Amino acid sequence: MSFRQFSKNTLIYATGNVTLRAASFLLIPLYTHTLSVSDYGLLSILLMTIQIYVILMSLGMPTSLVRFTNDYTKRGEIGKLVGTTTLLTFMGGIICICISVLFMLPLFRTILQIENVRIYVLLTSCGALMQCVSSHIMTYYRARNHAYKFMFTGVSAAAILFVLTFISIRLLKLGILGALAAFIASYGIVLLFLLVDVFLTTRMSISISLIPKLLKFGVPLLFSMSAQFVMGGSSVYFLGFFGNLEIVAIYSLGSKLAQVIGIILILPFQLAFQPFVFENINDPQIGEKISRMLTYLVLAIFIVSGFVILGSRLLLPVVAPAEYSFAYVVMLLLLPGFSFIGIYFFGETLLGASKKTPIIGLTMTAFAICSIGLNYLIIPRLMTYGAVIATNTSYILSGLVLLSIGIKELRISIEIRRIGILCFFTVLLFVTLFVFRNANLMAFCIIALTMLFGSISMIWVLGFFSKDEMIAFKKLIQRNR
Repeated sequence: MSFRQFSKNTLIYATGNVTLRAASFLLIPLYTHTLSVSDYGLLSILLMTIQIYVILMSLGMPTSLVRFTNDYTKRGEIGKLVGTTTLLTFMGGIICICISVLFMLPLFRTILQIENVRIYVLLTSCGALMQCVSSHIMTYYRARNHAYKFMFTGVSAAAILFVLTFISIRLLKLGILGALAAFIASYGIVLLFLLVDVFLTTRMSISISLIPKLLKFGVPLLFSMSAQFVMGGSSVYFLGFFGNLEIVAIYSLGSKLAQVIGIILILPFQLAFQPFVFENINDPQIGEKISRMLTYLVLAIFIVSGFVILGSRLLLPVVAPAEYSFAYVVMLLLLPGFSFIGIYFFGETLLGASKKTPIIGLTMTAFAICSIGLNYLIIPRLMTYGAVIATNTSYILSGLVLLSIGIKELRISIEIRRIGILCFFTVLLFVTLFVFRNANLMAFCIIALTMLFGSISMIWVLGFFSKDEMIAFKKLIQRNR
């Protein structure tokens, strides 16, 4: 994959991901205006649980599929790779469902604060299995650089989910159980389509001898991905345990608003960056390209953060009733930590390219344990603010550590001066907009846009961009014209 193809795929993934999440984002007002605040808090915990289950069920197979696709395509054995990774994913899902239903009901009864939890746990785990297997097979499109297929499938899944959820909770009044049933049905429909399409393309088969190799590479990533989600998700469970479902609902909404930066920027970058690095790892100029990509990522985080803060201020009154207003403060405080998820993924990809996944697993497990400890100690005293402190601390430190190890493994020199300039203006932007968070809407918009475009102008004046980058920008403008 060339650098130009990487840029193109990133834009396609960004477009598809924004469309996908925009459709999914419509579910938030559907939930908040249909369910009570406590019911939305309960549903938020269940949806968070689905995402944790998706990670555990996957056994690290999506990244394994991306990492080895190029090798097995050259051998003419891509069908074995796709079939074996899919089988392992499905078996991981069955194991998680059995453990949840047989052994974890008392824990869920305590966290969810309800007695009849069996049906909720069963539907949640089944929904996770449908999403996990379908998402894994979609990874094949990403591994083969079929960005348009990946985008189309994701958008279709979101549209189906919205329609079925609207019918189940708005028209049929089925509440939380209806929302979970719609989730299962939506991803089940998508999974049927994917199985047919990918099977016809690859002639999927199973290789028993391939299983140990896949598990050796993928399972350490399982610890990494689980740890990364624990750092962002454990706060919700602790708030539910030490607080109440209303606090969970408000914190969850603020967290979803902060996650917009991942939807627009970080996830599309990761989806394109992994195949790019894995395919070009032997390129003599890969170090210089990766260094420049890190700088561009930090620049994009700065710009997108400003628009996320401004957009959240405009959209929150539409998305949720007035009792959710504190979610905006939660978003502002969480956004710095969520921005570092991009740095984490950057370092993780570098270590994956070096086949040093055990380092990722051990490092992230340590930070996950620290995150749980911080949540346990701080949340009972500070509640929502404690959750913010624990989450931000975990994300920022883990991102910096993994990046440091990754660039050391591949011997990459980062552009310290340029990244330092961007970090200064990013901190200035966050501090200024937090100070003026209570200003009226018109004044806030003027301040935000002035800070954003004024900072970009200052970056330009400081000679941030090199001559070859300026030439590339001019060619891009001329080509678009």
